[in-house]
Amino acid sequence: LLAQGGAGARARILETLRQHEGASFEDLRSAQLRHLVQWFPAIARGIPAYRERLASVLRKGAALTWEDVLELPLLTRSELQERGEEFECREPPPAFRVVSRTSTSGSTGRPLMTPGSRASGDWASVLRLRFLSWQGFDPDATCAFITGPTPPGQADPPEGAVAGRWAEPLGRGLGLTLDLKADTHDQLTWIERKRPAYLVTYPSNLLALLKASEGRGERFSFLRAVALSSEPVSQELVELCRRSWGARCLATYSANEVGFLATQVPDEDGYLVQSENAIVEVLRDDGS
Repeated sequence: LLAQGGAGARARILETLRQHEGASFEDLRSAQLRHLVQWFPAIARGIPAYRERLASVLRKGAALTWEDVLELPLLTRSELQERGEEFECREPPPAFRVVSRTSTSGSTGRPLMTPGSRASGDWASVLRLRFLSWQGFDPDATCAFITGPTPPGQADPPEGAVAGRWAEPLGRGLGLTLDLKADTHDQLTWIERKRPAYLVTYPSNLLALLKASEGRGERFSFLRAVALSSEPVSQELVELCRRSWGARCLATYSANEVGFLATQVPDEDGYLVQSENAIVEVLRDDGS
């Protein structure tokens, strides 16, 4: 389906994901393990750096257990930075060929370059749509994105750019984009002019916008919610957004290297691991 691409494929993937939502923990874990058994040989063939790392689990084949998976050596950020090209697939299927490279924010030190493909972009879109559907977003409403630097002239203030339908295939709402490098006051003016129902940005940028809007005496009552990613979301920020704009803050936990790891539970403070996308381990101080 990811190779096929398009709105039709995304709709079918979303329907499949809905069927997973009522599965038990044990069923999800079994499904994850089956997928690993299928993927490990292809990963070892296509990615040189993984051939040696996966040698022990490849010998297990269909007899692979979670205990075997937990014995795999951890891949550190510094190793990925130093040997990045060795971790790229040599002959990926067409839909998975590298079409972009994104640098992490460097929030924990040296930035990391991550390759992206059309398929990985489609997959991220599907998971984002599921999260926004859980949170009650109206797919026919307008959504504004201030989420990254863009090439000069592509989404500059004062007008930004129209990025098509942000919730396709669920709805016809337009996605609007503005360059993250735009001045905070230019961003506020753009939001006020476009009057989107939803805003997607980073917590640090939202904090700057809220403080500036308070200084200008503005209250964006047309905004229903703000979806946040890539940085920690404090309770203070959530309360400030509600007090200043009357809008909900919705958080996701993600990384450029692996996409969505977890998303906020509807109407609660906890997070739901995106089990179809990632296996999440919480490490102790000693690395276990």
